[in-house]
Amino acid sequence: SDTTWKVGADWAVTDWLRFRGTWGTSFRAPALFELFLQDQTGFLGQQAIDPCIQTAARLASGAISQRIFDNCAADGIGPNFAGGFGPAVIASGGGIGQLKPETSNAGTVSGILTPDLSRALWGGFKTRLAVDYFDIEVKDEITLLGAGNILRGCYDSDVADEPLCGLFTRTAAGPDAQSVAAVTDRYVNISRQRNRGVDLSLAIDQDLGKLGSLAFRAQMTWQVKDKVSLFPGTDVDDNGKIGNPKWVGDFNLGWMKDGWTLFYGLDVTGAASNEEDLLRAQGGDACRTSSFRPGGRFCPDVSVPATFYHSLSLSRDVAERFRITLGVANLFDTPPPRVSTVVAATPPVIGQAPAFGTQYDYLGRRFFLSVRGSL
Repeated sequence: SDTTWKVGADWAVTDWLRFRGTWGTSFRAPALFELFLQDQTGFLGQQAIDPCIQTAARLASGAISQRIFDNCAADGIGPNFAGGFGPAVIASGGGIGQLKPETSNAGTVSGILTPDLSRALWGGFKTRLAVDYFDIEVKDEITLLGAGNILRGCYDSDVADEPLCGLFTRTAAGPDAQSVAAVTDRYVNISRQRNRGVDLSLAIDQDLGKLGSLAFRAQMTWQVKDKVSLFPGTDVDDNGKIGNPKWVGDFNLGWMKDGWTLFYGLDVTGAASNEEDLLRAQGGDACRTSSFRPGGRFCPDVSVPATFYHSLSLSRDVAERFRITLGVANLFDTPPPRVSTVVAATPPVIGQAPAFGTQYDYLGRRFFLSVRGSL
């Protein structure tokens, strides 16, 4: 149980201008899945999770801090440790008995314009424009830390008995001695996440008389901040990175007449780049030495352009109770953008792979038919 509150204000300045704002709190109890997920296992390569691999070279390039270097050495791992060959076992599960609810603060400020333009333009023209600023902060967010964050949090801590260090084990002997053997990654409450941005919504309706009517809708979001702190003092800003673009937009245009609706949609995912992460990991140099590339240098491409997805459909209302729709999604079969990838092999395989992000379409062009109605 918890107590939450919310206050709001709404001010109609004129019949075409309105301001509104809200401020309040909320909470979310852990879901059943997050509490009772039975233990399950997966595997990750050593290079993906272990910050103690090649610490001398990585310290010189700026990829790790002096604290990580010192803590790895204190754990008995040499500065030239190359990592093991076998993958680490990652065990994840629910956090029953440990999880507490998420809490949040949220504020919004909005301006709404509904001007009457019917006299200035062709009769029947209606428009509505809303601009919303939002600021949301979530505390004790429930999530899986991830094996890499667990190890890095352990070795980058100045606490003598860092709890994260008890969540993984290393192999004691054999050819994979000192490599990560297993990591326990259960649902936990992280420090906090903060998101700020601006939403813009535009609606335009036009009566065409005997020719029917047109409806245009546009929704856009400019993300200003998206910071996550797994632990106090460990802010990570993902704004503008692949999978988290600073701008997205949806644009829809519909023509309606005598029960028919012709719809066109355009979804736009803005450009994004992981170049800052690459520069940080490689000590300020976006390229790396490679004996398998011309000139002995390989410069990964970790930026993606804006991506456009088009859709088209035709609907028919039947007897005011059913609607039949035939359409095509991803009209031009637009693939997701591609970024550089390196596959560990001898020699390494260097190529490109689709960028990962929930905004991208991995299915390609597809046709659909739907029937909706009520009895």
